Amino acid sequence: MQLTVYDGANTVGGNKILLEDNGVNLFFDFGINFHLRDQYFEEYLTEMMKVELTRFLGRQPYERVEGEESNHRNGYYPRTVVLKGLGEVPVEMLRDRKGRTLWGKCATTSLPSAV
Repeated sequence: MQLTVYDGANTVGGNKILLEDNGVNLFFDFGINFHLRDQYFEEYLTEMMKVELTRFLGRQPYERVEGEESNHRNGYYPRTVVLKGLGEVPVEMLRDRKGRTLWGKCATTSLPSAV
């Protein structure tokens, strides 16, 4: 029998352990490493806002629309938000060419409106 710890040693949360015995492998994944928690939520929220902006604009990044008043992506700015139960989480606040961000002007489901 062999036991291999891939993550979670000397930390709180995020234990990932592989147990091997006679050709049978069992992998235990006990959630997220608390030291990487902010990184996880930063990546998750930023990706969710990218999806929301694509939905709001009605097209993929770099896809152009001819013959109508169009709106496009216009970068992002860094912001730290406070989420109940999580604390401060850095995110990339995406915006469009009309100066709107996903933080209220667009109908977003990515972030709680009361943050």
